[in-house]
Amino acid sequence: MQYFKLEETGQIYAYEDDVGPDQILQGLIPLAEAEIKAVYDQKERDSQIGHELAWVTSEMAAVADQLLMHEDGDDMAVATPEAWKDYRKALRRWVEGAEFFPDQEHRPVGPV
Repeated sequence: MQYFKLEETGQIYAYEDDVGPDQILQGLIPLAEAEIKAVYDQKERDSQIGHELAWVTSEMAAVADQLLMHEDGDDMAVATPEAWKDYRKALRRWVEGAEFFPDQEHRPVGPV
């Protein structure tokens, strides 16, 4: 693949290797290998961040469900309400900028 950037917008364009210069949009600047790697690395990081934020949303729903079970005196509730509240606080802090985010191995661990 050949990668180019439109300098005014920063938009990236990719062309198959067999595409000739006469078929490439004028005004595009070829990207260096390091720039291409940076684009792919950022795309991977954005994907990981999205995955982690979706996981947090799912976990927050589980916390809410457990707290409601405790409120209702349901015998299927596990742990303590305080443990679930502490977990909820940890989830709120699991955002971009937090140490190790978005490394899944460092996610907050819920009560059991």
